[in-house]
Amino acid sequence: MTQAAILIQSKFRSYYEQKKFQQSRRAAVLIQKYYRSYKKCGKRRQARRTAVIVQQKLRSSLLTKKQDQAARKIMRFLRRCRHRSTGPTAATGSNRRLQQTQNQVDEVVDIMRVNVDKVLERDQKLSELDDRADALQAGASQFETSAAKLKRKYWWKNCKMWAIGITVLVIFIIIIIVWVVSS
Repeated sequence: MTQAAILIQSKFRSYYEQKKFQQSRRAAVLIQKYYRSYKKCGKRRQARRTAVIVQQKLRSSLLTKKQDQAARKIMRFLRRCRHRSTGPTAATGSNRRLQQTQNQVDEVVDIMRVNVDKVLERDQKLSELDDRADALQAGASQFETSAAKLKRKYWWKNCKMWAIGITVLVIFIIIIIVWVVSS
């Protein structure tokens, strides 16, 4: 039965990872779509808030779906195991055999529950990490714009200083020329 548990785990993981990838891609596209539409309107703060709200709602609905799917898979597996144990071979088997099968099924169910909990915790950690990355990205873009503004400001100050210096130099040369010509 241990091999059956390993097989179930591997199949569940491959199926779950494929579904998760598709769902995360759809979620990312949806969030980007909302963010871009609000960004075009010039309401950056509202766009960020809206993107975060949409992201949280999407994550909560995905977590609920994942839990429901895992519960359904476990129940299907339990039904199959019970169906096998109540089949024609059960009449010839002893009660001890049925108890062993039930114990193995309980082990597999416990393992699957632990695995689902771990996957959900991992997903929560990934979503927190994603939120942090979004916050860092927003901070980086704000820093970039403020740095560009500061650079532009000091470039104009530098141009003004050059213009003042050249003007003072020209006036000084004119004064010298007028003084030399008049003497």
